[in-house]
Amino acid sequence: MKNSLFTIIFLFAAVFIGQAQKTQDTTNKNLDALTQQNQYLDELVNNWYVKQSLTENDDNTSVNTFTDKTPKIIPDSVYIERLYKLPTVVPMTYNKIVKQWIQFYTKNTASRRYLLGISQYYMPMIEQILDKYNLPLELGYLPIIESALNPRARSRSGAVGLWQFMYPTGKMYGLEINSYVDERMDVLKSTEAAAKYLRDMYKIFGNWTLSIAAYNSGAGNVKKAIKRSGGKTNFWDIYPYLPRETRGYIPAYIAALYSMNYYKEHNIIPKKIDMDMLTDTVMIKKKLNLKQVSEYLKIDFDKLATLNPQYKRYIIPGNVKPYPLRLPFDKVSDFLNSENEIYKYKDSVYLNEQVTLISPAKSDRPYNNYNYSPPSTKHRKKLYYTVKSDDTYSNIA
Repeated sequence: MKNSLFTIIFLFAAVFIGQAQKTQDTTNKNLDALTQQNQYLDELVNNWYVKQSLTENDDNTSVNTFTDKTPKIIPDSVYIERLYKLPTVVPMTYNKIVKQWIQFYTKNTASRRYLLGISQYYMPMIEQILDKYNLPLELGYLPIIESALNPRARSRSGAVGLWQFMYPTGKMYGLEINSYVDERMDVLKSTEAAAKYLRDMYKIFGNWTLSIAAYNSGAGNVKKAIKRSGGKTNFWDIYPYLPRETRGYIPAYIAALYSMNYYKEHNIIPKKIDMDMLTDTVMIKKKLNLKQVSEYLKIDFDKLATLNPQYKRYIIPGNVKPYPLRLPFDKVSDFLNSENEIYKYKDSVYLNEQVTLISPAKSDRPYNNYNYSPPSTKHRKKLYYTVKSDDTYSNIA
């Protein structure tokens, strides 16, 4: 009897410990994902428009400081009701994981206020393109979790831009990527590509939640998860079978959407961002450095670069084909009136690119990587040869 009782207690303890370990593993995964999001938001603070705002007086400091110190506990029923009221085609699910992400995105921090502020510049452009493809406008919140709305964001894996396209996917969807131009960082063109990609994912799955998951990890991984789950097509049913990063992707998306719609309820006031809401483009037909435009038209260089993030070296290769240059609306006529002068302005300085060749270290040389030794010159003699009229390089060799 004692042995049986001991066995039962042992089994119960094992189950309890196993469950606790699973809970801890899930918590650790969520914390890892939250840490990654914090890194994206930290990168946002390094952007030009944030630096500009840091120099201004924040009239909301007292409100924000007080709110941060006294967080309000919100019942689950309130979160559920608010999510239910959102006019979205994408299903808004609520559970403990989503709640954790909502609490993360509704922290009243400087980066959140900047994120809300800059969204007022980017979201109208993004939504206009999604509307063009007849896609749910709420898909426009994906770049918030992809890049914290930073067009120049670059992940450790090599994904670039607002929508975090990898090189092959970007090329597949028609984005130009070369030494001067990377259209993954072009807000309009990358959004066009993302809209086509999301549309293609929906054609495969017929389900927006799975389509968003496939945007993050690829259609193949979502199909594998469906197969491993026994053919289930609900995100939360295939959740355990998805890649680690993708498990937090949908909860983070729901939370980001919530925070962008209910920030007022959390006493978060968007930071006013000094970005020109009214802009227009001119076509550049000659090679041009953004610094030429910046100095001649007296536009802050960092601001101009932020408006044109797709030019990797700040040079527009208009000599190859026409490329667009986005300008503040009040500077467009000034550019057109002085276009030829701008092309010539300090062109010998800003268009005279110097290439520095660096000799590789010994450790970088192939023969060291493969345990090869450089050819020995020992016991060799010099040979002098006079070239004849019928000689060729191969004969001499």
